[in-house]
Amino acid sequence: FNNGGNGIQLGDFDVTLAQSMFFAVTAEGVSMIPDPRSTYSIYVLDKTGWAALSIYGWQTDEPEIFGGWSGAVPSGEVSLCGETWKRYKIGDGFNGKSYNIIFNNAGQGSQYNVMEISIDRDWFFVAEPEKVTATENPGSRIFFEDKTGWATLRLYAWGDAEAFGGWPGASVGGEQTLGGVTYKYFSVPADASGKTLNLILNNNEGSQYNVAKVVAGQDLFFTANPDGAVQK
Repeated sequence: FNNGGNGIQLGDFDVTLAQSMFFAVTAEGVSMIPDPRSTYSIYVLDKTGWAALSIYGWQTDEPEIFGGWSGAVPSGEVSLCGETWKRYKIGDGFNGKSYNIIFNNAGQGSQYNVMEISIDRDWFFVAEPEKVTATENPGSRIFFEDKTGWATLRLYAWGDAEAFGGWPGASVGGEQTLGGVTYKYFSVPADASGKTLNLILNNNEGSQYNVAKVVAGQDLFFTANPDGAVQK
């Protein structure tokens, strides 16, 4: 960073040109900051047994991140790797700040401190009755109820990323029974979350078809027939 070549410049700042970047620039230096356009969420795998799970967040001299006590109820739910996670969406204006997070049962007497978090990414927690554990994004899965009759299933993706590697893509990661239906699934890497993927199902032996154009980030379910797939 410099003043148009007129004799003032800041120190070098190494970057990898692979995504949009945002900086705070002062006379003393430059620092990278979170994308101000993004909003983040807290995801909770709720094993508390509480009738309701609310999240409250506070920081000295800052507005409460989820409003007054007892905080926010879930804004929705997402399926990740076959499990239901509660999502608490963080509003605008909090990026780059740190907040102390408290889980509670909607103000009914049970609560515990979680940790201080920085609002610069999505956060994932497993909540039990007496403790909470921070965890990594578990990623997601694409599930197929397989009615193709093919000996082998492979899944290829193109678009924002080759999420399953080069052609013919990934092999089936495993099987899982949900709601009485047995599915074959493909695990989507966590770093593909939010990316647009064009899915192609194939058997690596000449049979293939386009499945759908999807945005990765939560579980997706399809019925795979011999001549096409239908999303559930």
